[in-house]
Amino acid sequence: DTIRELAKVEAVKAVKDAKGDLFEATRLQSETDLLWFSGEDELNLAHLAQGASGVVSVVGHLAGNQYREMIDAIDSGNLSQARDIHRRLVPLVDAIMHTSQGAIQVKAALKMQGVIESDHLRMPLLQGPSSHKDRISAALEAAGL
Repeated sequence: DTIRELAKVEAVKAVKDAKGDLFEATRLQSETDLLWFSGEDELNLAHLAQGASGVVSVVGHLAGNQYREMIDAIDSGNLSQARDIHRRLVPLVDAIMHTSQGAIQVKAALKMQGVIESDHLRMPLLQGPSSHKDRISAALEAAGL
């Protein structure tokens, strides 16, 4: 109901959806003219396949080019290519989003890739154990990153 009311506000143009209810997302997309963005890396492909405009992604800090390719594939009607990209990213999404808090994991991965110099975190976030970094490293390799 809140989204339906917000859709009536001229300044509100889009929704970042991270609630995990694909059917409700579809219903709201059909009832409003809001742009839809997947806010849940696990569901990016599903949201895009049902009409989302893009993604707001933690894993996108590492795989931005791959998500761009996935969006382009969907937009051109190539679901098979989009699905292949999604499946290549599954180990990375799993390592980043299901091992610990996403910001902790993505910062560690960015350091591993040499994108940032430090993976220092501010409280209340704490570094994960070395086993988390091992999992991230393996996932980056599996994703071709």
